[in-house]
Amino acid sequence: RQGCDDREKRKREAIGRPALAMMRSAAFRSVRRALFGSLGSIVSAARAAVRSVSENLQKFRVVYERQRPAEIV
Repeated sequence: RQGCDDREKRKREAIGRPALAMMRSAAFRSVRRALFGSLGSIVSAARAAVRSVSENLQKFRVVYERQRPAEIV
């Protein structure tokens, strides 16, 4: 009885393991794709935000540099 149960369990595991591995790898792949896709969009958005902020800072600096000497004098 015990040996039979062990054999059945082993057979089920042998069938289940590749299926589980396949499912896991597929899930991992889809998760990784989603993660990297969102990461890429986040990175590009951050890069665009940094670019716009730096441009605005440059404009602000130019305006500030123009205004400051008049204020000092």
